[in-house]
Amino acid sequence: MPRLMLPFIKLISTDDLLVFEIILSLIVQWMQVWFEAFPSEPASVVQAIDHIVRTEDPRLSSHLSQLGLGCKLYAWPLMTNFFADVLPKEDWLKLIDNLFINKHDPELLVYFCASFIINNKH
Repeated sequence: MPRLMLPFIKLISTDDLLVFEIILSLIVQWMQVWFEAFPSEPASVVQAIDHIVRTEDPRLSSHLSQLGLGCKLYAWPLMTNFFADVLPKEDWLKLIDNLFINKHDPELLVYFCASFIINNKH
């Protein structure tokens, strides 16, 4: 939770209630299954990302497997703070906006994560 909350606290440091409401909205809309295996990562989310990466870029998937990197090691850290560590601020804000706008599309974050991994392999 601290990793998730920190980007929002930095962004909106003057309104604790707003930060709380944003985090609560993200939990309700995007993170419901994340707590099924807490403190471990949610297997269904990690497996879905792994499946997409294997299907769309088998060579990358094979390479990561040869390195002993499972999806939970390269995808789950990206998800735990909604990519705030790897995206420029403006891109991160666009992602968060899109998540709120597309709350009816729960697989969006999984697809985004897989796409990010496939397209940032260098």
